[in-house]
Amino acid sequence: SQFTLSEKLTQQIFSNEFPLLGYVNLGRIKESFSDSWIMSSHLRFVSILSCRPMFISVILAACPNLDHLQVHIICDDNTAT
Repeated sequence: SQFTLSEKLTQQIFSNEFPLLGYVNLGRIKESFSDSWIMSSHLRFVSILSCRPMFISVILAACPNLDHLQVHIICDDNTAT
């Protein structure tokens, strides 16, 4: 099975607990924790794997200064598109 980033670390990244972090390649994340995200104003590049394309707006809201967002959509059979 594919590695999924812990909810705690994902929440920390998108809640500015790493204030100087500018680039993240997170792999697969659990989107269920996104309601607790505050803002990560220094993030400029985010790359994730997700099974929910509507999650893009949540990342954009949490990262107002984002220059690049790369989202690989995971299908039901765990293949990325």
